[in-house]
Amino acid sequence: IYSKINSAYARGGAELAVRTLNSCFGLDITEYATVNFFGMAKIIDALGGIDIELTAAEAVPVSPGNYGHLNGNISEICSITGEDPTPHYITSAGKHHVNGIQAVAYSRIRYVSNIWGTSNDYGRTDRQRYVMEQLYNKALTMNTAQFPALAKSLIPYTITSLSVDEVLDL
Repeated sequence: IYSKINSAYARGGAELAVRTLNSCFGLDITEYATVNFFGMAKIIDALGGIDIELTAAEAVPVSPGNYGHLNGNISEICSITGEDPTPHYITSAGKHHVNGIQAVAYSRIRYVSNIWGTSNDYGRTDRQRYVMEQLYNKALTMNTAQFPALAKSLIPYTITSLSVDEVLDL
């Protein structure tokens, strides 16, 4: 039976995902780290948020069944976490500094074009790469003395084969 590679994670966690990637692509991945959506929001908040640019189609107001757009995704995340979504909604196109919930909701948009003109899974992965790039760039500007405290505060939101010391060494 053939499936998408990401189904390996759903079926057997990080270990099966790593084995699948190694087997299919001749890789030798030995370590991993995973973060769920809620942990990712906490990580983004810990780094002070990120800047994004929304199209008008991405920032449509919330309405019933309007999942798949920014505010529908915000509503869904907040319904799971028990938060009030209202202060997180963004209803205008343009540049915005966003918090963790907003950034995760943005990275989950799939059905409308982004500022690069892509939609569907391609548009979603563009957004996800952009969010990760923003986080990486923020981490590069941090004082290295801040890394240990940041790493220790974020460990509860990750599952990894690495120790805290190994994460800090990286």
